[in-house]
Amino acid sequence: MKQVGLQLLGAVFVFLVNALMTSFIFFVIRFVLRVPLRYEGDCLLYGDDEIHGEGGYALVPRRRNRLRDGPATEPTGGPQSGAGAGQDHVPNGP
Repeated sequence: MKQVGLQLLGAVFVFLVNALMTSFIFFVIRFVLRVPLRYEGDCLLYGDDEIHGEGGYALVPRRRNRLRDGPATEPTGGPQSGAGAGQDHVPNGP
């Protein structure tokens, strides 16, 4: 039982030292170096994917980036000529 008590005391000590040192580092970054620890409102609305152009997990194809690519526009389809230029081809049914 004494061993469990010592391990519990050690875990509490590590937790307190970690919390103290993390708070100290945040204090130095924010008040000494004067670096904000949080983005402003507009940046939070878009998120890191929109701001940096990369996501944390590449499991799905990357979506269009509004900040980098600009507003969405209709696809032009490239140069076309001849009858029906600019119209989508729809095959006739059976």
